[in-house]
Amino acid sequence: MICISGESLFGSKLTTDARPLRSWADRGKLDVVMPVSAADNPTLSERYETYSAEVKATRYSSVDDLIAEADAGKEYLLAKANTVTEHNLLCMWRAVILQNYCIVQNYFPNSEGGLSDFAPALVYQNTGKYSYYQMYLEMSHIIKTRSSSISS
Repeated sequence: MICISGESLFGSKLTTDARPLRSWADRGKLDVVMPVSAADNPTLSERYETYSAEVKATRYSSVDDLIAEADAGKEYLLAKANTVTEHNLLCMWRAVILQNYCIVQNYFPNSEGGLSDFAPALVYQNTGKYSYYQMYLEMSHIIKTRSSSISS
């Protein structure tokens, strides 16, 4: 999976309501690619810049709030023995890669300034080596080989 913070997908130790990948995270079954937690990380800084004034006023008053959310997700994943790889690239998509399907949402453009949860979602089936599923799987592998895994 490729994501920024995982708050909507698996949450953190502070999360009390349901998340679609929470049970997998609790069992240590997730392999997650996330941005390095720094204000100069291209994914974090560019995503923060796309938020509307309302989102910045109510959820992320600074890029540090987005970084803290990502750190909480990483901490939770690592405490449950999941795999986390950090990258320092501009990553445009949230991608959840399952056994035969891939669910993708674009982070950019964010013309409405909203949270990524409301971006259109595309679902790709693994139909073979020339499918979009395979493209996102390979993209994940490329990011992981050019980045570093972290552990608790």
